[in-house]
Amino acid sequence: VTGVQTCALPICGMYRSIGINRTGVTSICQIRPDKAQPGLEWICFGSTTFGAFLPLYPNVAKMPAYVSSVTLDASTENFYWGSRLIGALIDPIYGGSIQHIERYQNMVAVRGRQLVREYDRKYTESGDSAVLEEANEKLADMAREQTISTLNKVLYDASVHMKNGYNRADN
Repeated sequence: VTGVQTCALPICGMYRSIGINRTGVTSICQIRPDKAQPGLEWICFGSTTFGAFLPLYPNVAKMPAYVSSVTLDASTENFYWGSRLIGALIDPIYGGSIQHIERYQNMVAVRGRQLVREYDRKYTESGDSAVLEEANEKLADMAREQTISTLNKVLYDASVHMKNGYNRADN
């Protein structure tokens, strides 16, 4: 199709987000034409404006706890609540802190693709679905690291902009 711009990543910055603040989860199922490679599911928890899409291999016996063990209690121990916390903290300070989200989204997408390529090769060589479970663990570990790092930055920025700050000289 002519005149249509495509993007190698699941989300392009030039389009309006499909998720809002009440979105719980958004997923993109990627069916890959090469029959040797299993499909992928890219998941994003919370508002897609502030969340990162993480690729995971579906149809495995066990998913990583970081993406599957979610309770009703807020926690930084899972991707869902980490994503929701980032969104809630950055929303009121969007203009001054969006660079943290853009870096986060890009890092998860790029590092996710690197891990997928690495584990696609391993899976092609072995044919063992345990390789895909290992890949999902590595992907979840990477997402945890990037989510916590971004949460730390966003929390700092949100703290600086709190309304109960002291507006006069701190001497």
